[in-house]
Amino acid sequence: MTYYEELGVATEAPVEEIRHAYRRVARLIHPDQCTDDETRRLADLQMKRLNGMLAVLADGAQRAKYDASILTMPRLPDGRTRRQVAAGLIALLIVVIAAVWPRRQVSPKSITAPPPQAKAIAVPKKPVYHQTSPARRPILSLTPPHPIAEPPPPSDPPQVAPLQTVAALIPLTEPKLPPLLAGRWLFVASSSTRHSGYPPEYVELSLTENSGVLHGRYQARYRVNDRAISPNVAFQFDGRTAADGGMLPWNGAGGAKGEVTLRLLPTGNLEVDWVAHQLGQELGLISGTATLVRKIE
Repeated sequence: MTYYEELGVATEAPVEEIRHAYRRVARLIHPDQCTDDETRRLADLQMKRLNGMLAVLADGAQRAKYDASILTMPRLPDGRTRRQVAAGLIALLIVVIAAVWPRRQVSPKSITAPPPQAKAIAVPKKPVYHQTSPARRPILSLTPPHPIAEPPPPSDPPQVAPLQTVAALIPLTEPKLPPLLAGRWLFVASSSTRHSGYPPEYVELSLTENSGVLHGRYQARYRVNDRAISPNVAFQFDGRTAADGGMLPWNGAGGAKGEVTLRLLPTGNLEVDWVAHQLGQELGLISGTATLVRKIE
């Protein structure tokens, strides 16, 4: 089975499509989603293999060597295609994760009966009256009852400001509005906050824009109680995005690399979703998601 078949993409797929497939599979087999140590250990091994696949397919030289090597791979003896085998393995992995996933019991009190449907009430129709003869309009007199007195002419003409004084009051350029994403963003926990994996305790994102280029600095601390990994995450990123966000590559300490996705929500908050493609020297988290609120200076 080739790397393309495991990710579910074609051999001529672009790098952007391969990265999208990588994130989709990483969310399914991420170790943070597992509840017991044995399943987490197996998921961690699969994530290391998945990171190696992305490192090969995202690099042009390594991908060319790999494409040349898979041309000599033998076919399956039973006639099945590699894509069918990959689909079966992914389906088996989803069944295993669903089996170990903690299920929430639904209390009978939380189940509410649907409200009874209201009976339709017939509204009586208003009677329609037909006019048999046209109404006669009153004749208005065009002659005013009293003569209208003309206002007296002004004694002194009003003073008009010089042209130069008026022009000085009009700004030559319109004021420039601040960028939508630029500013300082903080994490504020609430009852409606959704967490996937380890919950964040503190997140601070500083965004500045210079000549259309967005510069970001991300610092966060997560609550990690069951593993010997670092709870701190810090990285920087630069690039051009749309007005409401986009995806940019980031770099961290110790050679860590990954991608961060910014999305401005209709409520005015900022959703930040990051994933690590390469870990640094210190063992840390692989991904994280948080909704941030703009800090008003």
